[in-house]
Amino acid sequence: MFVKLESHVSHLDNVSEEELNRLLSMVVDVENLFTCVHKEEDVDTKQVYFYLFRVRKCCFVTCYVNLYSMYCTKKLHSVSTA
Repeated sequence: MFVKLESHVSHLDNVSEEELNRLLSMVVDVENLFTCVHKEEDVDTKQVYFYLFRVRKCCFVTCYVNLYSMYCTKKLHSVSTA
């Protein structure tokens, strides 16, 4: 079954452009750090990159989950007041 892309991002409809740019920036950071981890040959530097990768990934996931949680709360509130 094919699902429209808009159903995956509908909770981002009311998010400001600034917030979307911040989330996108986090994703780019995580991807770049992931690449650095796999390309780096020095063990110590690789560990630093990996640590930064994990921290940044957790930050992104936390922000995204909070954003989605706010969306669900608003959606439930609008259904309960209808």
